Amino acid sequence: MADTEQSELASEARAAWLVAGIAPGWRFISAGGKTPSIDGYIQIRDQILNPTSRNYLNLAVQVKSGRSCFHVPKRQTAKFGYLDVKPTHVNQWKASNIPVIVVWDEEPTSIDARVLWTHALHAKRNARRLKVRLKATFGRGARRRLLSIARDHAGHPEIASLGARPPLFPSRVSEVKAKAWDFYTRWRREGSTSRALGPVAVTLKGWRHMTQPSYSQLSIVHKLGLLACAREVIEKSGHTRFLREIGGPSHRKLWAVVGISRPPHQAPIIIETVLEELSIGDRRVVRFYSVHERIAW
Repeated sequence: MADTEQSELASEARAAWLVAGIAPGWRFISAGGKTPSIDGYIQIRDQILNPTSRNYLNLAVQVKSGRSCFHVPKRQTAKFGYLDVKPTHVNQWKASNIPVIVVWDEEPTSIDARVLWTHALHAKRNARRLKVRLKATFGRGARRRLLSIARDHAGHPEIASLGARPPLFPSRVSEVKAKAWDFYTRWRREGSTSRALGPVAVTLKGWRHMTQPSYSQLSIVHKLGLLACAREVIEKSGHTRFLREIGGPSHRKLWAVVGISRPPHQAPIIIETVLEELSIGDRRVVRFYSVHERIAW
């Protein structure tokens, strides 16, 4: 077997392994060399909002490998690299009836090598190079973007955008604050334990953050209405997502835990609870920070 062919097979195998690790139900299927511009397909089972769905979303993939086909500007501030591609392939990607992504494997034989990806539509027609963001690592961190590309292609029905709100929906903080404060006070006494991060303190910091004057009345009402969901997400979710790190005297990290609420007679709601981790010397504290509703996973 030629070295080039062996390298391509190794890259496809690595891509399949990475796809399987992105999310449950995701898989890579090789095209078997039937289409030169496509090496395989990612099948995505979109079960975030519909756990019983057996339908798959699809992305086509071309896998490129080796350092010789990838070029990075010499300046240290460079954010993009450039991947050599064939103009005929670019034009076929743009004409494809399903979305196409391009994955670049720096060194197929090394598990620690970079694997980057980009949307093939970023290439201009007849282009010989494709722009790739240097931080666009192909793996679990790419899940949301890949899912978004696949969902957008699957199509969303056009619906009217309504400005009116249900007449019984509270619009002022004074209408819900007392009841929300009773719940929060009880939660402060009892605390919570996260399956992922351990004991979680519920302090006035979280309440002040959610009710700060810079937020609109409706925004505060909405956050206070999600408090029960916030507690349940913390105590049930075993997974966390790192959000960002904040410097200062007390080293701080923000983490997110996510859950789905399925109220009767409503569409499912994705709830994201934000937790703050503080490190002061050898002491580590995790406390509730905020909660909000996500549009998509």
